[in-house]
Amino acid sequence: MAILKAKLSSRGPQGYSAYDIAVQHGYTGTEDDWVNNWLRGTIISITTDSENNLVMTDINGNIFSVPVPSLSESADSAAQAKQSAADAKALADIATQDKDDIAGVKEAVEAAYHAMLFDIIGPPPEEMSNGHFIVGAGPAVM
Repeated sequence: MAILKAKLSSRGPQGYSAYDIAVQHGYTGTEDDWVNNWLRGTIISITTDSENNLVMTDINGNIFSVPVPSLSESADSAAQAKQSAADAKALADIATQDKDDIAGVKEAVEAAYHAMLFDIIGPPPEEMSNGHFIVGAGPAVM
């Protein structure tokens, strides 16, 4: 632990307060308004109470009490967040696989569609030069 020693001497000249400077720059409210509106929330002490709440006191004497979760509650929350992230990743992986499956189904449907067209109207002109088709007949006759 470091020990700081200071020598006290007489006070120097009084400077401007934050309120005085604000007035110089156009603030028109009272000093009480300045303290209540601008300094509110400046915490000057923090303790815990018997129920493990964090108790903070601001510069104006306002007291704020905030429940602090226990270590086990915090650990449970962290575990739930981790599980939630894992679940989200698993769902994203499933969605990606579904997208790939849909693309495969689309290709199969397009192939079946072209085969039906072949049965109904015959092969496309670019296939006619192969010589493996009977004109006007579908694959069932070949």
